[in-house]
Amino acid sequence: MSVSQLKQLENIWQTEIEQGNLLFHASAYREASPHYLEAMIASEVLLENGTSSWKQMLQVPGMYYTSCINMAHNYWGMQQLQNAADYFLYCSYKLKMFSKQEHLSDLSKKTAVVYWLRSIKSYADFSEETGLSMPPNLDNDDTYLQLDKLKSLFAINKASLN
Repeated sequence: MSVSQLKQLENIWQTEIEQGNLLFHASAYREASPHYLEAMIASEVLLENGTSSWKQMLQVPGMYYTSCINMAHNYWGMQQLQNAADYFLYCSYKLKMFSKQEHLSDLSKKTAVVYWLRSIKSYADFSEETGLSMPPNLDNDDTYLQLDKLKSLFAINKASLN
């Protein structure tokens, strides 16, 4: 991915986060959702291009964490608790998988772990406040392997429906 594409995604992320935050703080949750979603998409593309992003000094795990947590809190604001829980879980899953990539630098991996731990803490706080239970132990790598297998199974099932 080119430097200009990385910078463009970073700018999209920043702009959409700012617009989403303005709407969120005005309790305009439905209007904030598309902005947070655009920011999340931009951060996910950056996450998938982790090595290039880090070379440009982009703090991708933090951007991704912020995007997911904003989506979760926005759904929480709309009282769509299951959607909020899904974003908390998805955040921890993606950051954990990112931290396991072999081609990343140690600093990239350590940063991803820091944000992964924050995502688990955010999810635990949400769970405690809402009474929604969390999935099995999010500190256990096997949980993420199971989620990865389920993700593959769902993709296969979705493809077979087409």
